[in-house]
Amino acid sequence: MQALAGLEVLGNATRREVSATVPVYSLSSELMEIRGVTDMADALHRLPGVNLRDYGGAGGLKTVSVRGLGANHTAVLVDGLPVTDNQNGFVDMSRFAVENLENLSLTIGDDSDIFTSATAAASAATLRLSSATPSSNPRAPYDIRLRVRGGSFGTISPYVRASRRFGDGWNAAVSADYRHASNDYPFRIVNGSTVTEGRRLNSLMNAGRADATFGRTGDDGSEFSARVQYNHDYRQLPGAVTLYNPESNERLLERNFFGQARWRSAGGGVLRWQAAAKFSFDASRYRDRGASYPGGELDDRYIQRQAYATASMLYRPDSRWAVDVSADYSFSNLSSNRRQPQPRRHSVLVMGAATFRSGRVLAGARLIGSFYSNSARGGDAGRDVSRLSPSANVSVRLLADRLLFLRLSYKNIFRMPTFADLYYGTTGSPTLRPETTDQFNIGLTWQAGRGRRFPLVALTADVYCNRVKDRIVAIPKNMFIWSMVNVGRVRSLGVDFTADISYAIDRRQNLLFAANYSYQRVQPRTSPSDPDYNKQVAYTPEHSGSASLTWENPWVCAVVHVTAVSERYGTNSNLPMSRIGGYADCGAGVFRNFSIGRCRLKARLDVTNILNTRYEVISRYPMPGRAWMAGLTFDI
Repeated sequence: MQALAGLEVLGNATRREVSATVPVYSLSSELMEIRGVTDMADALHRLPGVNLRDYGGAGGLKTVSVRGLGANHTAVLVDGLPVTDNQNGFVDMSRFAVENLENLSLTIGDDSDIFTSATAAASAATLRLSSATPSSNPRAPYDIRLRVRGGSFGTISPYVRASRRFGDGWNAAVSADYRHASNDYPFRIVNGSTVTEGRRLNSLMNAGRADATFGRTGDDGSEFSARVQYNHDYRQLPGAVTLYNPESNERLLERNFFGQARWRSAGGGVLRWQAAAKFSFDASRYRDRGASYPGGELDDRYIQRQAYATASMLYRPDSRWAVDVSADYSFSNLSSNRRQPQPRRHSVLVMGAATFRSGRVLAGARLIGSFYSNSARGGDAGRDVSRLSPSANVSVRLLADRLLFLRLSYKNIFRMPTFADLYYGTTGSPTLRPETTDQFNIGLTWQAGRGRRFPLVALTADVYCNRVKDRIVAIPKNMFIWSMVNVGRVRSLGVDFTADISYAIDRRQNLLFAANYSYQRVQPRTSPSDPDYNKQVAYTPEHSGSASLTWENPWVCAVVHVTAVSERYGTNSNLPMSRIGGYADCGAGVFRNFSIGRCRLKARLDVTNILNTRYEVISRYPMPGRAWMAGLTFDI
């Protein structure tokens, strides 16, 4: 017998962003490190089409709107299961830290992966967060990660994670982290000829999280996992900067607990099954002191509870066809110490989906049936709703020998009014109808073949049109009482562009370039007689984008990056007095990985807003100036 020499086969895997039937953008933990991502807000700025409302500082509220559709149309999934807030309808992204993630991805429309829950497909856009998982290295049955980060404005964030693999495919992990920041950064706001300078007051935050997971991967490929998590978040809210009144006495305490379990059958057969369940408990307490409140203090307390279950069946008779049927049920309620209705909602979502692949064509279609039953103790209930929501998408590989794809997609979906829309104080209206959206997208994507100097060149470009009907807005009944009504229509037109390019200087050095650009024209179109007709929707920039350049080398890697946003307006009428100037936020970082025996060490130093640009994302909420952050990570 003669031993043959080894043969190295070089290939270039097709990036999911290029071959997907709808726009999909992702950032792995490695990419976030390479591109100098410093926090969740920075990570979201690296995704095209995203408009982030940021109230400043480490603990400031951060909500995500995609392609002008509003934060309520963006679903957030953590490890495949939804994070919900039926009270307000949006998720505060400041709750999440990028250091605890393995991957972050944004899907606009319906993903070509149909083996998923109905809830995951029931929003205009979906933001998926995947938690870090234990190493699968069989030579190391346990992993321990210790990390500490600290920096400007009193920021400190320790983290610990320990995981262990057992026999027969079982694994378990526990982790905990803590985040503290005083957020007392200096600011300057220009209002005409008046310049206001000072430091942010009443901005302290303390947040902690504890998490435990365990799971098993069977010999046949089946998967089971379970998780429990508790979050405790206390924040002082600095409020808007107003002339002659820099003080703020607002406090917010949020506590969240959830437990969830998932099971997925083995792959490879004609039929596959999966099921999951989750229970979550959210409590918030908002306090403010002032002479305008009875007794001198406002103390609002809210409790949300949700039970959720989902089951899916995937039928794949051959390599061309796949059919999925999914059914979800959830129950949620909201109680408070305020004199207002205590709402409850039962939700049932049923989805049928199919994909077809033949040659250079991948096509898919879905139909979601949604059924919502509302009740309220102590008041009128919101109307019950049932809807059918269709969607379809197709991707065509234009050339057999080139990674050049054309993609087309359409999706009709809606979002239910939140509990706040329906019941809050004197403004809520239980007769509200859901907001309905129609999304149209056409895109062209390309990835070059593997080259010696350019191992990767990937480009995507998408043009879209979104239409929102029955938009929920607040209108005044008189000078003091407002009401939520369905009167709005909004149209958004835009372009998203991304580029990823790597250049090999030599065998040990690379330059990595990544960029995205978005153009958004988001216009109210309810009536030509309205003062805001065809103006730009408030807080939505027409132009936004980011870019990063990384130098990888054996010594100390370095990265520079910039995020830029054009001017915006604080009102839909685009009044000159509400104009918010554009800005460019530049940053830089250096990092190095070491190995000491079995221990791996990562050291990193980042400087954000290196030019000390003074700007606002939300009017009267100044953002931090120049700041630094240093971190050490030990992996054992």
